[in-house]
Amino acid sequence: RHGGVYVIFGGMGGLGAALARRLASEQKAKIVLSGRSARGPAQIEFCAELESLGGEAVYMAADCANKAEVERVRVAALALEGKVDGVFHAAFVMDDSAFTRMADAKLRAALSPKLDGTEVVIEAFTTLQPDFIALFSSTNSTTANAGQANYVAASMAQDAAAHHFSGNIRLINWGFWHQTGRVSGEQYLKTLKRHGVAGISNEEGLDALAAILAQGLSQVSVFKHAAQQPATQVAASVEERAAPATANMKAIAETV
Repeated sequence: RHGGVYVIFGGMGGLGAALARRLASEQKAKIVLSGRSARGPAQIEFCAELESLGGEAVYMAADCANKAEVERVRVAALALEGKVDGVFHAAFVMDDSAFTRMADAKLRAALSPKLDGTEVVIEAFTTLQPDFIALFSSTNSTTANAGQANYVAASMAQDAAAHHFSGNIRLINWGFWHQTGRVSGEQYLKTLKRHGVAGISNEEGLDALAAILAQGLSQVSVFKHAAQQPATQVAASVEERAAPATANMKAIAETV
């Protein structure tokens, strides 16, 4: 919505920041960014950047798995316009580890934002009846990449938790974003290409997100094959629910 109020948990991360820039520049949105880090120069500078793009932004330090801290974010968002139009949960912890070598702390750290955080965020905001609560999960919940057992488990847990709630929940299982985020970079991209996976650009991903939210689909997986020929826009393939192989971005949408 133009001038809408949006909350982004994980708002200083790669995907969260790219989304915030899009909301500020195209929708002139009022954005509440939230992350676990304390408010400092980086957060202040990013809020100023969003305002230069035409939006309004405030940063609040909060752990999305902490009910009291999420409630403070909720109150701050309501103070802007008395409503919340949408919530994005893009927070996660990625600390790669094989299952046989994984310490309990690593597993718990990965589960906290995706399992506990999903439940806390939904419970805090669903009564406000936003247009959507979008949960950023991963295709890893089905592909189960080797060496990422804790992140795979956390993504699966987030998917399961999402299905326990009714309302405008949008679960998006993202493939690999190559321009931003925790696993961006040429070396990671080369490794994935050997397995037939290509990177999603920021523009492709955000266009797909807009189409998914417009369609109101409850769960969608979005990923890109390295072997596919450049073709039609990703957003169009989602909106029209066309055959996935016809698009550069392969988007499989399934209403749950």
